[in-house]
Amino acid sequence: MLPIVAIVIVLCLFVMPMQADLLLCFLIGGLLIVAGMGLFSLGAEQAMMPIGSKIGTALTKTKNLPLILGVSFLLGFAITVAEPDLQVLAQTVPHIKSSVLLITVGKSAIIENIPMQAAYILLFLLNFTNIFEKKTAAKEAVAA
Repeated sequence: MLPIVAIVIVLCLFVMPMQADLLLCFLIGGLLIVAGMGLFSLGAEQAMMPIGSKIGTALTKTKNLPLILGVSFLLGFAITVAEPDLQVLAQTVPHIKSSVLLITVGKSAIIENIPMQAAYILLFLLNFTNIFEKKTAAKEAVAA
């Protein structure tokens, strides 16, 4: 977030001057976002680390490999599906059901060890090429 704030400040000072009160509102908002993200990270770490440690300890004590793999897969899948970027992507691709997209990307990211960024780029490219195919098909239908 801080690099974005720095870029906006440079642009506002040298390229596109902005009213001082508007720039001040932006800076205050940027600082509040940074503070909020810091508090969120601290709270998530304080709350989730003990839970994760206890679950991990309990699972390894069972020495049941299928159970450990199953629970690990389900947790990883749930975290992947809960990813906000993936939710936004699912809403931008209207011709594919959101649940299918979430399951496909979640499975790919976990089982096939594909980085999430690569999955996002691939899906955006597929969506982008599909737009041109629809326009071409519409033009052919009009021409016929």
